[in-house]
Amino acid sequence: MTTVNLIGLVSREMEATASDVPLYRRLKSAIEAAIRSNALKAGAVLPGERVLAEALSISRVTVRKALALLEEEGQLNRRHGSKTEIGSRVEKSLSTLTSFSEDILARGLKPGCLWLSKQISRPSPAEMMALGIAGNTNVVRMRRV
Repeated sequence: MTTVNLIGLVSREMEATASDVPLYRRLKSAIEAAIRSNALKAGAVLPGERVLAEALSISRVTVRKALALLEEEGQLNRRHGSKTEIGSRVEKSLSTLTSFSEDILARGLKPGCLWLSKQISRPSPAEMMALGIAGNTNVVRMRRV
């Protein structure tokens, strides 16, 4: 979708929203509507904040606030100084349990791990009780993010 078409679609959608709704919420809703209608598909790049603000005759602060809300909800991926693109939708079934890594992969991102510490030592009294092991047995402690 061209920038001109997108601006027109968003502008019409904002005008259709009640005027008592704050502008940033109207912009957020208009972009959400474009995503729902597939006018904006996953991976599509949005125009810059300045372009949106000037074309819609609103402030950049208003645009930033709307985009920040969409980013918090996972509908947008923003890269500072680069681009803002539509995030991929991940339909999650509530009847199945998936790992964090699987969820991240489903979003098209790369999961990772940072080791904080790894050590082999003797168990604490609480660990001996919980694990049912003797005090002279080694335990492995690993912390990661």
